[in-house]
Formats: sequence, structure tokens, C-alpha cells
Amino acid sequence: TRLKALMQKEYTFDTDFFSRGQIRSKMWLVEQINKNFKSLGTVYLCAGWYGTIASMLFESPTSVRDIVSIDQDPTCQKIATTINSDFNLDNKFHHIIGDIHNTNFDKVPHVLNYNLEDEVVKVKRPDTIINTSCEHIENFAEWYNKIPAGRTVILQSNDYVDIQEHINCVQSNEEFADMAPMDNVVFEGSLRLDGYTRFMRIGVK
Repeated sequence: TRLKALMQKEYTFDTDFFSRGQIRSKMWLVEQINKNFKSLGTVYLCAGWYGTIASMLFESPTSVRDIVSIDQDPTCQKIATTINSDFNLDNKFHHIIGDIHNTNFDKVPHVLNYNLEDEVVKVKRPDTIINTSCEHIENFAEWYNKIPAGRTVILQSNDYVDIQEHINCVQSNEEFADMAPMDNVVFEGSLRLDGYTRFMRIGVK
């Protein structure tokens, strides 16, 4: 239904967002969340791309108060808001056009509305921070160090070094653990996909 809505609007988008690898990776994440959490509270989805994982979380058994998706590509906003249109009406989904390196996890963010006009939307500080695109993040340590201690953090990366934009790949769970240390690890594991391996870490920073 959501893909049909995108087609009807004739948006130009990267079809990789519904590839087998992308869908399996997100289903794996949601499955582990449902096994380990009853609630995620307010979620910040960093480098959220088209926000597909937001709708999957909203529809999962785990309770989610609201989700703020942040991506610096302005073309992602109209696609993300279309995919999550059911939740826009309830004011549960917001998309920010912005650099996650500039995100203050202790302040209410400044949000751009769906018409790309300035608007301030009041959302709570994040209880949970998700980044499924760690392989894309330049200066990852600088970004990760800005996350306050005590927050739930859910991260994914991969070893797919053949893609030019993948500037921060890892080759093992151990390397990922060194890059993103957590005080309390709830889950860590790997998922073999076609041509590469996805790694995931879930825990409290």
C-alpha cells in the first residue's frame, strides 16, 4: 500500500530501500527489539533515509511513543512522510532535514515541516537512538560520543566495502564493539546476506 502511494505520487526514489537485504536487515532489527523491549519511548532514527523502519516499529508489539527521523538529504522527506502517512496524522512521526552530527540529544530539535517551511515541533528527548547506516557515517566516534550515557542505542553496520559511500564498514562483531562500546549489551550478532554481512549491536550506552 505504501509503495503504491509512492508510485501514485511519481516520486523518484532509490529502489534499494525495498531490496531483500534491506528488508531482511530491518525485520531482524524489529524481531530483536520485540524480544528484548516492551517500550522504546521516543525514538530518534539517525540517517533515517526513507524512514521505512519507523512504520515497522509503529506496527510492532513494542510500544513506541513517537519517532523523529533525521537525514541530510532533502529528497528523503516527502518519501518518508508518505511512507509513514498513517502516523503523521497522529503526530507520531516527524522528519528532520539535518546533519546527525549537529543533533543535540538533550534538546527539542528544530523540525522542518512537510512543505519544507520552518516549523518548531515539540518532541521529547530521545529514549532510544537508532542508526542502521553506521557504514555511511564519517567521523563516527565524534557522533557516537554525543549520545548521552544511559540511552538505549541500536546500531547496524556491514562489511560491504565495494560501495563507495560505505566509508565506515566493520569486518566483525568485535570490531563493531570496539567502535561502539556499550555499558550493557542486550544483543549483538551478524546476519549473512547476499554478498555481505550485516552486524548489529543493541544495548545501553
